[in-house]
Amino acid sequence: PPLFTHWGALAKKLPNRTEPQICHRWINHLNPAISTAPFTHDEDILLYKRYSALFLQQPRRDFRNRREKYLWQMDLFNHVSVNNFRNKRSGLQLRRRWYDAEFREMIKKLHYGPVGAASAGGRNVAGM
Repeated sequence: PPLFTHWGALAKKLPNRTEPQICHRWINHLNPAISTAPFTHDEDILLYKRYSALFLQQPRRDFRNRREKYLWQMDLFNHVSVNNFRNKRSGLQLRRRWYDAEFREMIKKLHYGPVGAASAGGRNVAGM
């Protein structure tokens, strides 16, 4: 949980900013407890295992729009962040890493070895 919770009082002092904007800015970017260092290989493996396991537990959903899908995904990433990264990575950092090309290549190598596309037979890895 955030250390500071009086977002409304702070919003009154900052023009053109709302409570949610200030709160999300703190949680995702300004909080000094959040690591800004590049992801390590161990963190990548942890992210892949935890998010994949959590995703597979969820019932299949049809989303009405992209916003609904984004919010649902952020809930999953925030859950992974709190439970597995001890709040050292924000849910937004995890989501960005999940869709990062370097991360995807690492997952392909993890599944198929260094040969990659040749042994994959043109398939996508785990819905990627």
